[in-house]
Amino acid sequence: MADDNDTTDDVEVTKNERVTTGSTMVGKVTRGEDTRDQDTLKIKGRGETMEEAAEDFAEGLEKAEEGNFAERLRALGNETDDEEESDE
Repeated sequence: MADDNDTTDDVEVTKNERVTTGSTMVGKVTRGEDTRDQDTLKIKGRGETMEEAAEDFAEGLEKAEEGNFAERLRALGNETDDEEESDE
């Protein structure tokens, strides 16, 4: 078996392998029309099966809706824009 930690010129390189099993469901919404005026909200659901991933996704979506995350993200961008305009 190969050594996972190689040392060359006092620099340590670590190699990692990622093994993923199960299912993932991803939903992504981008709001705004201009390139610099876009907000993206990405929700992932993971599980052993697609049904579990869908359930996890639904829970994440519900939390995002309850927390009003999309509107809060949009408001953050507007606060930054308002500050820049007042500085001019």
